[in-house]
Amino acid sequence: MTDADLIVDFVSNYHWPLTSQFKVIHVLGSMATEEAYLQAEEEAGKLLASVVARLATALPQAQLCSEVLSGDATYEVISAATNWHAAMIVMGYRVRSDIQGLLAGSVSRGVAVQAPCSVAIIRPYSETTESDPAPQSEEEFPGNSSLVRVRAPAEGTKVEA
Repeated sequence: MTDADLIVDFVSNYHWPLTSQFKVIHVLGSMATEEAYLQAEEEAGKLLASVVARLATALPQAQLCSEVLSGDATYEVISAATNWHAAMIVMGYRVRSDIQGLLAGSVSRGVAVQAPCSVAIIRPYSETTESDPAPQSEEEFPGNSSLVRVRAPAEGTKVEA
């Protein structure tokens, strides 16, 4: 299962308030060429459309929107959550074995430490053992970080689409 599959499964099975709003974002990192960036942006848009469609089926009463962002994933996720007044961030976890991953640190760890709201990090597990995270390749989602942010308005609050 991909990060997106795991996130959709979690969000679909969680008991959300009926007035919940979901914003699905995908953050594109830097790319070697503009052509690579445009291709990654197109793929991200397709991924988001698929995730939104699946969530709409699972949560027909929910308000859904999506956005492709670019920049540092940790910063963009935290900034988006802050500006959107998110109640929860739901995101995937990717194991990176390269030196860049070691030096840059974990996006999920950075978001969990700095987020203005609760964070659910959905970790994939291998088929051989339930305690070892299954690494996801950079080829699957090159330079990107996916997540779903959830906002549930306070009682009596007007919801704007």
